[in-house]
Amino acid sequence: IVKPSFGSGSKGISRVESEEDVHRSFMYGMEFSYTDSLVVEEYVSRVGYQVSGDLFCMDGKVVFFGLGNGHFDDKCNPLVPCGASFPGLIDSSTRSFVEEEFSRVITALGFKTGAVNVEGILTEKGEFFIVEMGPRNGGNCISEALTVASGFDVIELSVKCAVGLPCSQPSVVRPFKYAAEYAIHTHKDSIFRKVTLREELQKNVVEMKLFCEPNQKVRRFATGRDSIGSFILSFSDAAEMQSVISR
Repeated sequence: IVKPSFGSGSKGISRVESEEDVHRSFMYGMEFSYTDSLVVEEYVSRVGYQVSGDLFCMDGKVVFFGLGNGHFDDKCNPLVPCGASFPGLIDSSTRSFVEEEFSRVITALGFKTGAVNVEGILTEKGEFFIVEMGPRNGGNCISEALTVASGFDVIELSVKCAVGLPCSQPSVVRPFKYAAEYAIHTHKDSIFRKVTLREELQKNVVEMKLFCEPNQKVRRFATGRDSIGSFILSFSDAAEMQSVISR
């Protein structure tokens, strides 16, 4: 995997599968690099969903694990997340292992207080690879979806801590309710007209945000900046969540 050393929205990321891909991936990554530098990582095949979500830390300790399932649209770019659903569909022992790994890194870094956006990959061998830990709230409405799932307003506490207001430990709904965020996107460059939802899906929509106007040009979903808008969704159970997101 070749990607800019600093960035967001999965811009400039590509997979090198042959020697012929090296120059293309280098030029593509440099197009989005703020520092004229790139990172080269080993590609790791995951089993199940990518682990995605937000943590919240207070005084050097993780007090909230908002871990969910990362979703991708292989018809556009299989390296760019198009959504995340909560809670994460992994067994309790694996969840504990993943939480311990994230906590270990937080301690090693000396990170004290604030939100941390995280991504990780589980393999068939039971290994866990951390892909990213960024000291910020997740983009594409991850925080909003987590609020629906957990009852904890990640954004509110992030702002309070950032400006020095009194902060108390979050009160969280257990178990999480089923919720998701999903990037509205297109498979090809086109002109945006409107969003039309099938009637059976309307009950799942908590909120819809649009980032463009009717008749505006929109691009194929190749990076995070190409989304047309976002859905915040809620579901009655895991089966409904998986069914709706897969469609």
